[in-house]
Amino acid sequence: MKLNGIDISEYGLYLLKMPPVIKPPKRVRRITIPGRSGHLTEWSGDYESYTKEPELYCAEADLQTALEALRNATCIEFDNEQGFVYDVSADEVIEAAVEGGVWYRITARYFTQPLKRQATETIYKDATSYTITNPGNEPAYPKLVITGAGAKTVTIGTQTITISFATLGETITIDALNGQIYDEAGNNAWNKVTGDLPMIPVSTSAITISTTASALTVYPNWRWS
Repeated sequence: MKLNGIDISEYGLYLLKMPPVIKPPKRVRRITIPGRSGHLTEWSGDYESYTKEPELYCAEADLQTALEALRNATCIEFDNEQGFVYDVSADEVIEAAVEGGVWYRITARYFTQPLKRQATETIYKDATSYTITNPGNEPAYPKLVITGAGAKTVTIGTQTITISFATLGETITIDALNGQIYDEAGNNAWNKVTGDLPMIPVSTSAITISTTASALTVYPNWRWS
């Protein structure tokens, strides 16, 4: 088990109980129709967050370091899903109960985002055109980092986005996952971009992502449910 990419043994922690692999619950709306038994279910395409609760132990000498590491964890890789990480936030209470006078049993409860991602993110760079297939089982909302001058375009499959660069060599980031568009100083740059935020669908067929700008880096943000 890893906390923010670091093995828990570095904090004097050892795993007692691994949380199970959970299929995230769908976020649905139940519609009742007068005069009809039961209800209809409408799925928005999203999933609900849920909790994971690993149990660990550590020696008394390591307790404060261990609790701090557990509290500050924002992504966790579990041994039963190696190669994937979950984005998490720790509950306000992390319980440490003394056992045998020198060992502590720790129960940590994490609010877990429903979709897991690669522990080592795939990055496409050093070119202006890429042929990409989504390996996940959910649509991907990529981050595109584009450098150019004047009016340029980025094409994602059949989708086209136009970017109006104000200065030579300006860099614009389009972060579809977080719904943000900004320049290299972090300033809002929505007014420089025309078109919908990019999306890479689930498909066994490859799509091409390309640009007429001078540089394009793609962080695809593959996701699995």
